[in-house]
Amino acid sequence: MVADQFVSAGWLRRVRARTDWWRRPLVITVSLAATMAFLGWIAVLALTLPTRYLANHWNVAWVGFDVMLLTSLLATGWAMARRRPWTGTALMVSAAMLVCDAWFDVTTASGAATTLLSIGLAAGVELPAGAGLAWAATHLPVRRRTRPVRTRLQQRTAFTARERNGAP
Repeated sequence: MVADQFVSAGWLRRVRARTDWWRRPLVITVSLAATMAFLGWIAVLALTLPTRYLANHWNVAWVGFDVMLLTSLLATGWAMARRRPWTGTALMVSAAMLVCDAWFDVTTASGAATTLLSIGLAAGVELPAGAGLAWAATHLPVRRRTRPVRTRLQQRTAFTARERNGAP
C-alpha cells in the first residue's frame, strides 16, 4: 500500500525532472546553432547554384518521392484506424511531405500549361490536404499506452502466488 502511494505520488517524475535539467538548454542551444549554420548554407547555395541543371535518374527521384509519400499516407491512415500512439507524428510527416511535393511540383514545372496545372494542384489539393493533416496532428488527443508500474513488493507477491498455485 505504501509502495503504491510512493509510485503514484510522482516520485519518479520528480527524480527524472531533477536529473534532466540540462537537456532542455542543450537542445535549444544546439537547435539555434544548427539554424545559424543552415542559414549560412542556404546563402551559399543561393549564390552558387546554377539556375538550370541536368539531372540523371530524374524519373527515379520523382517516382521514389511519390512512393515515399504514398507509404506515409498509408501509414498515417493505418495509424489513425488502429489508434496508434504515433499517429500525430505520422500526420505531421505526411503533411510535410505534401507541402514538399507541392513546392517541387511548382518550382520544377516547365512551360505555362504545366506550371498552371502544378499551381492548381498545389493550391487545390496538396496544400489544403497538408494543412488538414497538420491541423489534425495538433488537435489529436494524446493517447499513450502505459503499463502499470509494479513495485518490487508487487512483483514478489505475484511470484509467490504463482509458486503457490504450482505454476513454473
